Amino acid sequence: MASSYEVYGEDSQDEAMGRQIELLEKEKDRLENELREANGRITALETDRRNLSNEVKLGNEQYLGANLKREKDGLLGKLVEADGRITEVKEVKNLKTVGRGLMNELVNVQRRNEDLENQLE
Repeated sequence: MASSYEVYGEDSQDEAMGRQIELLEKEKDRLENELREANGRITALETDRRNLSNEVKLGNEQYLGANLKREKDGLLGKLVEADGRITEVKEVKNLKTVGRGLMNELVNVQRRNEDLENQLE
């Protein structure tokens, strides 16, 4: 009887160990699936990070480009303003030159007038 008990006990232990192995293999499969899913999520997050990084770079370039364009437009505006002032100064200078010429002519006319008056007297 003892021997049949030992055989029965060993069979039970083998079955229990077999069930435990099956459970562990199922747990291993489940964990491997979770690992694959986690790796997939990591890959997706890394892709998102790269995309966001590229968007940030593009945004920075656009921001810098916009700032440079504003600065360029501002400088062009100042250049146009300076050109306008230069033109005004040139016009004033020309007017002064014309005015001096007219003053010289006036002085000459006055002298001739005085000479003519002196001749008449």
